[in-house]
Amino acid sequence: MRETRSSAAAAAVAAVPSPVAPSAAAATTSSASALLTHPHLPHNMHDANEMMHAGATLLHDAAVESVEAVKHATAHAIDAMATASKTATDRAHHLVERVEETVHNIFALYSFHHIPDWLRDNDFIIGGYRTQMNSFRACFNSMFYLHNETGNIYSHLIGFTIFLVAACCAGYGYLSQHDFADQAVFWIFFVAAMICLMMSTLFHLLFCHSPRMYGVFSRLDYTGIAILIAGSFYPFVYYCFYCHETSRVIYLSMITILGVACAYVACSPKYDGVAFRTTRMLLFLGMGASGLLPVAHYTYLYGLAAAVNTSSLDVLGIMALLYVSGAVIYVTRVPERFFPGKFDYWLHSHQVFHILVVAAALTHYYGVYTAMQHRKEFQCSVEQSILGLSSLVGGADQNTSSVFVPSSEF
Repeated sequence: MRETRSSAAAAAVAAVPSPVAPSAAAATTSSASALLTHPHLPHNMHDANEMMHAGATLLHDAAVESVEAVKHATAHAIDAMATASKTATDRAHHLVERVEETVHNIFALYSFHHIPDWLRDNDFIIGGYRTQMNSFRACFNSMFYLHNETGNIYSHLIGFTIFLVAACCAGYGYLSQHDFADQAVFWIFFVAAMICLMMSTLFHLLFCHSPRMYGVFSRLDYTGIAILIAGSFYPFVYYCFYCHETSRVIYLSMITILGVACAYVACSPKYDGVAFRTTRMLLFLGMGASGLLPVAHYTYLYGLAAAVNTSSLDVLGIMALLYVSGAVIYVTRVPERFFPGKFDYWLHSHQVFHILVVAAALTHYYGVYTAMQHRKEFQCSVEQSILGLSSLVGGADQNTSSVFVPSSEF
C-alpha cells in the first residue's frame, strides 16, 4: 500500500509541467521521491504529533541544559569574582597594615625604658626617643619630625652651613689677597670645623640605625672633635709665632701628635661605649688645655698687653671659656638633671653643648682673623727671631716688649 502511494505521488509530481530544464526536472523528481520514501516521514497526524512532541521535548531539554550551563557559568564567574575581590581586599588590608607599621616605626617615639640598652645615654631625658630603625632612609626621614635629637642635629647642621658660607666668602674675598701660608692655615681651620660639625650631625641623625652604626658614627664624631681642636691651633700658633719658626714648628708638631693620639683613642673599640663617656671628654679637655703652653710662652715673650693687642688673646680666652663651659654642662647634664623630663626636646645639656661649640668656633674664627689682620701691618725683625729661639733654651728679657717692627711692606 505504501509503495503504491509513493509510486503514485512520484508519478504525479513527474506529470506536473516544469519550466526548468529537463535535467533540473529530473533532479527535482528524484529529491521528491527520496523525501516521500524517507523511513521517518509521518504517514498520519498521530505520527506527526508524536514527532512534534519529541522535537519539542528535545528543544525543551536543550533549553534546560543551556539554562543550567548559563547558571553554572554565571555561578562560577561570581565565585571567581568573589575570590578575586577577597584576595584584593586581603592584599589591600595587608598593604595598609604594612604602611601603618612603617609609619609607626618611622614616626613613633619611645620612652627611656622602652629603647634598647645601647641607645640609653641620659636617664634624665625621659621621652622623645627613636628606636632601632635598621634603615638609613628612616633615619634621614627623622630630620622632618620632632624628637629629642632634633636640636642636636640642626644645631651642628646650621653651624656647618655657616662655616661653609664663611669659607666660600673668605676664599673669594680677603684670603685671596694673602699668601699661600695664610690661606693654608685658614683653610685648615675651616675644613676642621666643617668636618667636626658634619660628623656630629651624621652621628645624631644615624646612630639609631643599629648598634654597629652607633659605634661607627660615634667614633667619627669623636674623631671630628679631635680634628677641630687640632685645626683650631694651627692659625693661632702660626700667627703668634710667625716670627719664631722653631717655636712654631714645635707647637704645631705637638698639637698634631696630640690630635692623632686623641683620634686613635676615639676610633678604638676599647674606649667605645657610654662607660668611657667622661674619660673621652676629659681627654679632649686635656688636648684643648695643652693650648695654654703656647699662650703662656707668647705672653712671656711679649707681655700680656701685647698678647691681647696683637694675637686677640682676650677673644681666644672667650673661646676657651665657651668650650669649657659646654663640656662641663655636657658632663654634668644640666639642666635636665634637676628637671627630669622637662628638657626632653629642647635645651637639654647636649644641645647647649652643641650651641656653645658653634659659638666658640665662630669666636675663634674672629680671633684668628684679627690676628691675621694685625700681622699684615707688621713684619718680623731679627731681634724677634733671636728672642723666640732663646726663650726655648734659657728665657728672655721681659723688657724687650717691642714685639713688632712697623713696616709698610706686607
